[in-house]
Amino acid sequence: MNFKTRTRDGKKEILDTFRRKYVPLTPEEWVRQQFARQLVDIYGYPQGRIGIEISLKVNRMPMRTDVVVFDAESQPWMVAECKAPATKLGHRVFEQAARYNYQLRASYIVLTNGKNIVCLKPDYETGEIAMTAQMPQYPGISEASRAE
Repeated sequence: MNFKTRTRDGKKEILDTFRRKYVPLTPEEWVRQQFARQLVDIYGYPQGRIGIEISLKVNRMPMRTDVVVFDAESQPWMVAECKAPATKLGHRVFEQAARYNYQLRASYIVLTNGKNIVCLKPDYETGEIAMTAQMPQYPGISEASRAE
């Protein structure tokens, strides 16, 4: 994947095509941009349904999610927590994503560090969380239309 970058005031920036602006290029931002592009280019998710750094409040504290994918009714369907490649996708990363998802109640929680992707499916009735074998198909997009 090719990304547009530039240097401004001695600092590297990357073009975020979702927010339509340049943002500081950090290791975490690189993973966020790469993952968001994968959602569109590889998994066929509609770009207009993907939000980057969506604001929310958790225990009255303002926070921002890395990536939220919305369904056709504009409800959160997936929340993704992106970490730098050197960060292990352990319990702390899961807890952070779960805190965000407590507010959002998305169908899927994804953790990624650019090298690994962990996709989880919470069951809000039982409280169980299952790991999925692969990324879910975006609702309403058939395999046939994805192949086009």
